[in-house]
Amino acid sequence: MNLMKHLAGVFVGAALFQPLCGAEVLFQGFGKPWTFYSGTALSEKNDAVSMPVKPGGMYIGLRRELKKGVYSCSFEYKFGKAPSSGTVFQFCYTGSPSLYVNLLPGTSWSSVRFHLANTEEGMVKFGLGINSASENRLELRNFKIEQLSEADFRSMIYPQRTDFWFNRSSDRKNSTISVERADDHVLAGERITLKAGPQFKTDGTLLLMTLDLPLPRGKKYRLSCDLKSDRNGSARIAASDEYRTERIGNEWRKITFDFQRKSMAKPTANVSFQTLNKEIRELSVKDLKLEMVD
Repeated sequence: MNLMKHLAGVFVGAALFQPLCGAEVLFQGFGKPWTFYSGTALSEKNDAVSMPVKPGGMYIGLRRELKKGVYSCSFEYKFGKAPSSGTVFQFCYTGSPSLYVNLLPGTSWSSVRFHLANTEEGMVKFGLGINSASENRLELRNFKIEQLSEADFRSMIYPQRTDFWFNRSSDRKNSTISVERADDHVLAGERITLKAGPQFKTDGTLLLMTLDLPLPRGKKYRLSCDLKSDRNGSARIAASDEYRTERIGNEWRKITFDFQRKSMAKPTANVSFQTLNKEIRELSVKDLKLEMVD
């Protein structure tokens, strides 16, 4: 397996931070079958670990037998010092469908939770790959694998982290995603922003997309978010098999609509936002949420 495999073309996970309702813990901590490099220190309860990072590629992980279903993998991480330029820190899951996500390597604790659909019973791997040009130290804590129930999908909040949103614009090379303050919003907070650079193609459009999220089929959902752009125009919002066109502009607008998950839909779905006017060169999304409608 290529440890630093780039993000797969079909995204099959998500990071969500709200408490789980009906989850069953299958595995937690850093005891067996985890294996670590020499120089690694484990806490007394095996719930935290401090591992040396050497120049080059490294990989740690565990194998687990999973039935068909939906699962969650969560943990917290930080690096001992600012990682060298170009450091890659990747979460990977080899079930079907698989997931490879490059995480943001930083020196403050970050909490992540991935929701994973598993459509084939058998052995899978959960792992972390690191590729660094210099020595460092990786701290991990509170690793957990849980099997989820339908109740865990009643309310899903998409995190405002750039490693869980993706640029699928027509000119990716000349556009960038960032997390910025939303001081002009009534609730302030943060926003995900996709910007076209000076060299962005004049006939190009911006397209911002989330990771795919396992989503129960046959259920009705309500999507809500706040949208803003640098110029007046229209954006197409896609969720599962539903497409909506909404007017946007330089003031925040609350967007809400319901959509039905088809019984034969694929087990995962993403949410995307695409500009329909070439004049728009900046698109911001805040507080994206999906809620199950009874």
